[in-house]
Amino acid sequence: MIADWLHNLALYSARDFERFEEESFWDCLRFYEQRYPDFELIRYIDLFERELSREEDG
Repeated sequence: MIADWLHNLALYSARDFERFEEESFWDCLRFYEQRYPDFELIRYIDLFERELSREEDG
């Protein structure tokens, strides 16, 4: 399930995020984080924010 979620992200990336629904993506992350807390998926939010900030500063 998590592999599918990340695969879909890669697929949207390859298609320049056409029809990508960001809120739905983060909703899935929160769902998987609750279901599989040992995976610490919440780290992806921090990584995303850090990269976004770097692009805005760059």
